Amino acid sequence: MPETATATSATLLQDMQALLADMRAMHQDLQVLHEQARASADTISSKLLPQAEDGAERLSGLVQRAEEVEGRLNAHAERAEEHDLATAKAHEQSEQHEQAAARALELIMQHEQGAARFAELAEQHEQSASRAVAQTELHEQAAARALGQAEQHEQAATRSMELAEQHEQAAARVLQETERHEQMAARSMEEADSHQQNAARSMEQAGQHERAALEHEQKAAAHTQAAHDHEDEARQHALLASQSEQAAQGHAQQAAQHMQSAAQHEQLTLAHEQQAAQLVQASGQHEQTALGHEQLAGRHAEAAGQFEQESMAHAQQASEHAQNAGQYEQESMTQAGLAKDHAQAASDHATKADEMRQNAESSATEAERQEGRATEFADDAEEGLRQMNSYLSEVDAAVQEMVSLTAGVAELKRQATEDADSADRSRVEAERHERDAEDAARRAEEYSEQARTHAGEASSSANDADRSAREAATNATDID
Repeated sequence: MPETATATSATLLQDMQALLADMRAMHQDLQVLHEQARASADTISSKLLPQAEDGAERLSGLVQRAEEVEGRLNAHAERAEEHDLATAKAHEQSEQHEQAAARALELIMQHEQGAARFAELAEQHEQSASRAVAQTELHEQAAARALGQAEQHEQAATRSMELAEQHEQAAARVLQETERHEQMAARSMEEADSHQQNAARSMEQAGQHERAALEHEQKAAAHTQAAHDHEDEARQHALLASQSEQAAQGHAQQAAQHMQSAAQHEQLTLAHEQQAAQLVQASGQHEQTALGHEQLAGRHAEAAGQFEQESMAHAQQASEHAQNAGQYEQESMTQAGLAKDHAQAASDHATKADEMRQNAESSATEAERQEGRATEFADDAEEGLRQMNSYLSEVDAAVQEMVSLTAGVAELKRQATEDADSADRSRVEAERHERDAEDAARRAEEYSEQARTHAGEASSSANDADRSAREAATNATDID
């Protein structure tokens, strides 16, 4: 719309300039017509009026002379009634010449009146031409004022257009700044969302690491508990092995004691046998005692064998318990290593969880900062939109002013058109007055020609009257 208004203002200015040029040309034409009318009036005043005045003076002289002749004729008629017949023809001729002179005088008066009317018409035409010139000058002044107002309006429209363009550029800059703030706000929101997602992922990973650390801690605790259990079992097996060894040692000691007792009983038996051999003839008590000692030695030997077997069994159990204790100790060490690895993994996961938690907190802090920046950008965008709305309001006001100026220019154009029409009418009126002046000059020339003709006729009539008067005088002289 501002470009259309500018084009309209430029077109209107060109039209006004063309109209002013036409009005100046028309003013020059009217000045030429005025000069021509003035020249025609001067011609009528300088040529026809003196000729009419001269003709009137000559006719007046002729009339006076005719009156004198008529007086003399009347005197001669009174004195020479007898010459009536002789002078009748001359008198008739005189009357005819008088009538011709009267007609000539009347024609001259008519020509004088016509010349006066034509002079008056010429003066009226000159006044009309002057009024037309004055109106043309007024129209030119009005057109110049309209052109000046149009130029002022165009300058105001140009300033309004420049102001509108400045406001549009400012609005465009504010819009770009607003879009940039909106984009930055969108990026900040995206970054905030990304940081929130990263924080969520970090929190989730931290939770996973915490769960993994908890699982590893649980596994480490289980392995530690298993290691403790294996250690307890190893200690129990070691204790059992020690007890078995102690029992084996006790059994071995008992077996040794039994072996010693058996040896002692064997020695006693041998001693008793020797005594029995020596004392074959001892009594049955000694034999029973020896048998008892043999049986007791056998039982001690059996007991020693049993104790030896038990000692071997206990030694085997002690060896098995020792092997089991070694295995449990190895498993305990393995479980302890696993527990240590799980504890290290749990520590690593806990550290990772702390890092993830810190990253999540940093991401949350960054998200809050980005949200704050997004809020600031949103506030800047709102301020930019408010400024843009203000600029748009000013642009609308400038456009309204430009529309008003355009309407004023249109009104000035209408007035200029009316002035141009008035100037055209004045030009047509001036042309009509010019044609009337030409017609008046032509008629004045015709009347002048007729006046000259009638003057010639009057001169001829006067000559005839003079000749008749001379003839009458001659006749009167003859009569005298």
